[in-house]
Amino acid sequence: MGIVEDKTITLFESLDDISIYRFDKCMHGHLKYMIASYEYGIQKLYPIETKIVWDKLYDKWCVLTGDLESAQVYTLACEIDYLKNLMAFVPVLMMQLIKGCNNENEVIEELRSWRFIIDKEKDIISEIERLGHQLRATESKLNMKLDDYEELNKKDVKPMTLQQQKVRLERALGVSIRIKKTSATEWLAYCNELQNLKPLRTNE
Repeated sequence: MGIVEDKTITLFESLDDISIYRFDKCMHGHLKYMIASYEYGIQKLYPIETKIVWDKLYDKWCVLTGDLESAQVYTLACEIDYLKNLMAFVPVLMMQLIKGCNNENEVIEELRSWRFIIDKEKDIISEIERLGHQLRATESKLNMKLDDYEELNKKDVKPMTLQQQKVRLERALGVSIRIKKTSATEWLAYCNELQNLKPLRTNE
């Protein structure tokens, strides 16, 4: 079964079921696209439950893209983009709580969407201190990802957006790809086929 059902939401758990379009959105931190019924409307998101399912799905993706350099760079670029945004927004939200604000509940929910969870039953200052440790760990993770990205750039492997990859695949393979209908598994099959074509063309 490729979909996990909650009392109120239904989540994708298989790369065979989630479209590459939705997967790309999730890679950039928009986990609401993990919800099967989500398209353009507003729907409540449960960050903790969704993150658990997303992490498992992302692990499967990483295993399958282990030998695909272009996919590795794409994945890394998405991670860096997400972490940079996190490092820009989360400190601002934390500072609002420290100074005191009228919309405290909204700020706490926004932090949850970035996976920074505050226990409302505990002292807010001690909770913010705990999140400070989490933020520093995230900064270290970002620096490591930037180092990895620099190493891949030395190999002259450049990141491309999903649309750029789509155009490249269509031209090289002579196919038409609908990213909102093509599953993540199918997308990787196209990427594998393109990579397998490279040595053949070199030998021609």
